[in-house]
Amino acid sequence: MSRELQRLAIACAAAGSALLASSAHANDAPVADGAAALAKGDCSLGQCTYRLAPGQLLALAEKLVLARKYDEARPLVTALRGAPGMEIPHGFLDGLILLGEGDAKAAAGQFRAILEAHPEQTRVRLELARALLALRNYDGAEYHLRLAAEDESLPEDIAR
Repeated sequence: MSRELQRLAIACAAAGSALLASSAHANDAPVADGAAALAKGDCSLGQCTYRLAPGQLLALAEKLVLARKYDEARPLVTALRGAPGMEIPHGFLDGLILLGEGDAKAAAGQFRAILEAHPEQTRVRLELARALLALRNYDGAEYHLRLAAEDESLPEDIAR
């Protein structure tokens, strides 16, 4: 692996972690507020059922994925699949779980599917590059890292 590609790989890993962490921190308040604002639970036969708004579900799932609690996150991510406007977050979090569990090939497929319909998703592109690095597809990873670096909204410390 060339020295430049190694630098790009390190930047990709740092960027993905930083972007996911900042997203989870930004969602701390909505989860706390949302938990307090839940509709009354329906409790019967020792089991309670609560309803979450899609944004609350997303924030909770993101926290669990960030904490690498994939088994706990999986049912929440699955529930996002049918929620309106949650196609990208569902696919992204599903891809992160797959990547975290070591299935880089399936994760790359998930990220590619998102980018096919939404090529402007730089965060997804960074994770695709990380998955490609795990697959030792250095040319593909370099290509997607370069595309991500062209995004003017990418924070400067990540773009470096």
